[in-house]
Amino acid sequence: MEDTSVERYRRVRRRREEWRSVVNRYEGSGLSREEFCRREQISLSSLSRWSRLVREAEISSKGFMELRPQGERRSSRVELEFSSGVILRIWD
Repeated sequence: MEDTSVERYRRVRRRREEWRSVVNRYEGSGLSREEFCRREQISLSSLSRWSRLVREAEISSKGFMELRPQGERRSSRVELEFSSGVILRIWD
C-alpha cells in the first residue's frame, strides 16, 4: 500500500535573504522539489512560493528588459500584461 501521509514541519520564520539562499541551494542540488523539501524539512508550497518570488525579484532588479518581436510583424499594436495585473499598450 502506498504511503499518502503528509509530512508536517515546524514553522521556521526566514528572511528574504535566507529564502534566496534556500532557493539557490535547491537549484544547485539536482534533487526533485519533493526530495529537497524532505531533506531541508520545509514545505513544498513554501519552496514553490519563494522560488517564484526570488525569480520575480531578480527580473525586476535588472531594470530594463529588451523585447524583440517574433515572426512577421502584423500589427502596430503591442500589449504587455504583467503579473501585477498592469497592462501596457503601445501603438505606432
